[in-house]
Amino acid sequence: MIKKGWKSAGVLFVSVLFLSITIFFATGSAYGNSDKQVTLPDFYNANILSEEEINRQLEFSEEVIRKHKRYREANNLDSSDEAIKNALTSTNARETITKYSIALTEEEEKYIQERDGLMEKYGKLISSMMKENGVTVFKGPNNEITERYSNVGTFYQEKANGLKFVVSFSIQSEQTDQIRKAIEEIVPPEYLEFRDVDFSEAELVKAYEDITTESKELSITLENVIVDIKNNIVEVQVEDKMNANRISINSLKFSSPGIYKFEIGKSNEQPEARTTKLDTMVGGLLIADSASNSTNSLGYCSIGTSAKKNGDRFIITAGHCLESWSSNIYQGGEKVGTEHYQYDGDYADVGVIKVTANKKISNYVYKYSWTDGKVTSYQSNVSSLDIGDNVCLSGATTGFSCGEITALNANSSGNIGFIQTDIDSAGGDSGGTYWYNNVLIGIHTAGEVSGTPFTRFTHIANAIAYGGAWTPFTSNTAE
Repeated sequence: MIKKGWKSAGVLFVSVLFLSITIFFATGSAYGNSDKQVTLPDFYNANILSEEEINRQLEFSEEVIRKHKRYREANNLDSSDEAIKNALTSTNARETITKYSIALTEEEEKYIQERDGLMEKYGKLISSMMKENGVTVFKGPNNEITERYSNVGTFYQEKANGLKFVVSFSIQSEQTDQIRKAIEEIVPPEYLEFRDVDFSEAELVKAYEDITTESKELSITLENVIVDIKNNIVEVQVEDKMNANRISINSLKFSSPGIYKFEIGKSNEQPEARTTKLDTMVGGLLIADSASNSTNSLGYCSIGTSAKKNGDRFIITAGHCLESWSSNIYQGGEKVGTEHYQYDGDYADVGVIKVTANKKISNYVYKYSWTDGKVTSYQSNVSSLDIGDNVCLSGATTGFSCGEITALNANSSGNIGFIQTDIDSAGGDSGGTYWYNNVLIGIHTAGEVSGTPFTRFTHIANAIAYGGAWTPFTSNTAE
């Protein structure tokens, strides 16, 4: 059930082909009477696990209800228990769980598809207009990453109360009049909302970077810093009032009054670390630094993606995972690679593992089995993202979940330049895959362990630049 009225626009249809595989054992000893051990293909145990996991997601349990309510409230869907039960028992439930991580009725899925079609059609166009002739910043070890910020206002996509493209101007000029007119000529008025704000995106990002730089110079630990586009401020969380006073007095010398909002308290953000053995590496799979940990789910992290460079094959995870691990990396009780490179600092938390000769890399991402998700391309620039964009996470602990981008500039463990979502995560998800519609977006870094859920991740462009300039593996043929 849809929470509010929806005006029908062009429907974006997504066709999904399900492949059914039946395994036959021709020998009479296949049931254990033979001394010869039968080795099953990768997909056999994985598909059994898939069926079990999907059935678990169809239960009306506290965990499932919490996951559904969070998604539904953020996407303008009825979040009542009755609506959730209707979706879980609908004929559409199993298919939509594998797409969106929750069950939707046919009516609800049609709404989501129509809305996402509008976001794809108009959202990126508005974002481009707002950033045209804006502030260009070069980042990365060799300045290979180009980011552009609007110097005339901000833009985000609101979905909780029905789709709205919220365009805000921090100045009034001939240029902003032209931008507004161009947007109004293209976007239907029922989806548009114009506002006035004090600060542009470029001003907010500069204030965010300034205060982070200053805190390091003063040896002051900032618990949390984030550019809050929706509220047009930079939120700064400091553990005690004394440090808040020190940092605010200095920062306001070179920033506009009112741009910072200070909070006192300690952050609950924590860096965060499936066990069937596979010979093909996939995103969201559990890895650890010992054979026992990789099967007992102890001290583990997740695979984010596969990659190649100069003929070598790699799997990518979070850099902080490798900081305390030994050189050998395991999955499902077997060695899958060795530590190759690690970086954990500003803009990126990335670890690179060189894959052993007896294992394959692939473009698959684990949803409920190892072959039901994939990446066929990747974002080459952080500026490709906008507030409100859809995103999904695959992690070894929490599995498959979807949500939206809530911030494009957030700190993680004191480091600058991470992306934030409203997805819930847990320890062991570190290194997991962020992607949507087969497009690879990032690598999981950390999440809120209590209170309002959020996650932080390294954008894939930053992971590549700071992780050694490898190329994400997007081929449909495993190597």
